[in-house]
Amino acid sequence: MRERTRGNGGLLTLVQIKELDIVDYLLELGFEPDKIRNVDPWYLSPFRNERTASFKVNRNLNRWYDHGLGSGGTLIDFAILFYQCTVREVVNLFSDYLSFHKPRPQPIPRTMHVNRSQLEILSTATLSSESLIRSISSRRVFDEIAKRYCRQVNYRVGDRRNFALGLLKDSGGYSCAIHLQSLRVVRKT
Repeated sequence: MRERTRGNGGLLTLVQIKELDIVDYLLELGFEPDKIRNVDPWYLSPFRNERTASFKVNRNLNRWYDHGLGSGGTLIDFAILFYQCTVREVVNLFSDYLSFHKPRPQPIPRTMHVNRSQLEILSTATLSSESLIRSISSRRVFDEIAKRYCRQVNYRVGDRRNFALGLLKDSGGYSCAIHLQSLRVVRKT
């Protein structure tokens, strides 16, 4: 969790608490995802005993939803329910928490900036790369599903050639899972 500048006599504001990463906080409490779908982690509910994960965190919105309870919200809502406390107690809790915990450095995601004019799809083929096949297997995708929907997309950016796991889009291009970018098909004449 990242440290925030504190106002109000050393207390965090509600806005600052809402910005704290729910997944990081759950990890600090000892909760690890049972599964991950897309980028969203699913947990066994921290509010009851269960065998199937029903507690989801939407990474994009930084909000949780417990399907067993039929409710969800921000980190503030989680803390009120988890600790059975008031909003004021949540503010004190997180202000104290951050004063005793050193911030962990956040990894900087590597992104690939490519002009579309530099990118060219050379070919598509059935999956043959061992690394792509291992990647699909690690995500527990059935072989017959992978063979039906996934393609190996061989492409070039400038002088560099590479390949990625691709899914055919309705528009005729490919959505590539490895580089998380859409590639358009360049027609050869």
